[in-house]
Amino acid sequence: MVSTDEKPQLTIRAYAHSDTGLKRANNEDAYLLEPEHGLLAVSDGMGGHSGGEVASGLAVETLRRGLTTVPDADYLGHPTVSNRRALFKWLTRSVDSINQAIQTRAEQEPILQGMGCTLDAVLVRGNGLFVAHVGDSRVYQLRKGKLSRLTEGHSFGQMLLSSGALTAEEVAKHPQRNVLTRALGPFPTVQVDTAFVEITAGDVFLLCSDGLYNEVPADEIQRILSEGVDKAATALIEAALKNGARDNVTALVFEVEDSSAGPRQIVVGGALTLAALQHSSFFTGFSSDELLRVQNVANGIELAPGQPLYEAGQVVSSLYLVVAGQLSAWREGQRVGIVDPGDPAGELSLNPQSTDHQLRAEMASLLLEFPHADVMAFMSSDPVLAAKLYAAALSRVSERLRHAVDLLAKHRNAGLIPPFAVE
Repeated sequence: MVSTDEKPQLTIRAYAHSDTGLKRANNEDAYLLEPEHGLLAVSDGMGGHSGGEVASGLAVETLRRGLTTVPDADYLGHPTVSNRRALFKWLTRSVDSINQAIQTRAEQEPILQGMGCTLDAVLVRGNGLFVAHVGDSRVYQLRKGKLSRLTEGHSFGQMLLSSGALTAEEVAKHPQRNVLTRALGPFPTVQVDTAFVEITAGDVFLLCSDGLYNEVPADEIQRILSEGVDKAATALIEAALKNGARDNVTALVFEVEDSSAGPRQIVVGGALTLAALQHSSFFTGFSSDELLRVQNVANGIELAPGQPLYEAGQVVSSLYLVVAGQLSAWREGQRVGIVDPGDPAGELSLNPQSTDHQLRAEMASLLLEFPHADVMAFMSSDPVLAAKLYAAALSRVSERLRHAVDLLAKHRNAGLIPPFAVE
């Protein structure tokens, strides 16, 4: 059992196992197992003449060498959204360094040109899990017996599926479904997907190459992980071998064993927050992977009954989403609206301005807060999500204007207000 820092908030146990499989002559997978430093990774190499082995090996070794430079002091002292940013920057810089290392090696040894690899790396700090993802390897989370996937593959098949161009059944038959749209090595730059999850005691995580999940169904992965982490990595490999193991197979499993800070009621990246985001009209059209990435800049807030979230006249500089409970809007002593789970509040904070109402909790409530400054910084690095968020905000404004016009017409037809004068 090992701790993640000198004053541990949690401890983790980690195990890994890799196998060549039944059809390959060599193993191009590699993994990094540094639980005492809170850094774990799986990389799946590609490229002939042992290039895949070289690329994945460079990936894990470059990560290992960078451990001494992790800027975690501020986050461990104050785990704010702003301090998260430094750890995400470290992860993305590390991935950039890997990409450059692979390209440099290929230039030095022309026989290795075209080599590359996938990468899933997780950094555990305090009660936070930071994920960096490139390619089609995967990160899974098992919480309270339920398995969920934290990453979305960067493959042609996944792109066709996510865009709605093909169904899952059609993608499964597509001859180019496994072609990677992102990988480390082939291109000068690479876009990295990142995610943040608050972790609690009992959480189990799996990092694996596609040689595992292509052979072992999700329900079997869930069952094996639920039976205990000590032998899970080995059992998963054995299941893949039993099912044919046409590729190299790697499984890295770790469990959050203790948390001195104790679990919070609201967990950023947890099932409750994901359900609220999925239910929200504000995030319609976002994939599960995108909803997880959105939470990179989210804080959890708990309000007691009657406690105000903000007051009339206050400049609202955060977007809020009700996860559980209920809020009410008050103007001049009158209740003018209700905000239920999944409903956003303060969405006009994308352009911060003073509000004309108070918003307070009707009952004990849990919320996600997205601070404006952090949202802007995040959107500048992810134009696709930026476009979706702005479109959602404009849709909400349009909806409110239509409602106001309809209400005005209804009151005018009822004789409650005089007709408009025409000059």
